[in-house]
Amino acid sequence: MLQVEHAYLAFKIPWLRLELGRDGFYWGPGYVSSVMLSDNAPTLDHVQLSARFRGFKFVSFTSYLSRWDAKPRFLPAQRLEISLWDCLTVGGAMMSVTSWDSVQPSSLGGIVNPLIPIHFESANGGQVDNLMVGWDAAVYLPRTKLYGQLFIDNYEFNTRRISPNAVGLQAGAFWAPHLPIEARFEYARVTAFTYYHRKHYIMYENYLVPLGHEIGPDADQLYASARSVVLPSLRVGLWGDLTRRGYFNRGDYLRRAFYEGEPLPEKFPALGIDPVTGDTLADDWAVDNTLRAGPEFEWRPMRDLAIKGKAYYRRSINHLGIPGKTEDGWEAELRAEYRY
Repeated sequence: MLQVEHAYLAFKIPWLRLELGRDGFYWGPGYVSSVMLSDNAPTLDHVQLSARFRGFKFVSFTSYLSRWDAKPRFLPAQRLEISLWDCLTVGGAMMSVTSWDSVQPSSLGGIVNPLIPIHFESANGGQVDNLMVGWDAAVYLPRTKLYGQLFIDNYEFNTRRISPNAVGLQAGAFWAPHLPIEARFEYARVTAFTYYHRKHYIMYENYLVPLGHEIGPDADQLYASARSVVLPSLRVGLWGDLTRRGYFNRGDYLRRAFYEGEPLPEKFPALGIDPVTGDTLADDWAVDNTLRAGPEFEWRPMRDLAIKGKAYYRRSINHLGIPGKTEDGWEAELRAEYRY
């Protein structure tokens, strides 16, 4: 079976572009993955309208997501990005996963206009749509880039909420001094229930993969790398990351999406739930800690062709959340990308 990842038609006039087809999206300045909208998820079938003029950029699209049973699901999304003084870029975005069935035709309001989606329903109204917002900024200093992102899913400004607020945070830096070296640092944190939002048919995912950061909810990740610029087209170096995954990062959507017990999970990452009572945190249910580190290279023999490879040692403590279980070994990856 042949699966096409990118296939689209584009029509462009000055400052305006219309695209129809299948493509990946990446919103925000993250390097490993964006907490907002990441192309690490399966590509989206969409209709997109984008506009660019000097430091102004606007993107709006509606995408058809994978079904849940017989329920069609759509993702209307909009993003506005502004660049100021050649050293600052700020962006904001709004996304909504909308679903309906035969007895709820009013929910079609979220996709009345596929080019400029207009959300007629209030956030979470009737549990047929899931409204999310995000902001990001990047500061460009001499030989240095600093950036951050904030993603909010199902934020409730009250004390009677029945699940914790779901947010994704990210911060990073890139440094390239006047030497043949470059260094990168990035940290991402995604709280429990982010992207899944209680109801399976309005999850912020496509083919069971989160559309945000690849680590998923109830997890955080610290990434660092240092590279040497051997040639203008060749970089070699070392990289590593440390990922923690809590109780609500494992299992199917039922565990990731919602928790009805008391007290609410306050620790991060969550330690777990008592298997007897089902509603209390159990200190003996461990957090999965996975460390990966090793060499890597990136070679660009042509402007549009990149060949990337890495080999790394992986060690997982409390593997899959099983207390005391350790798993380790060596792994390798090789990837070739051609973008025109």
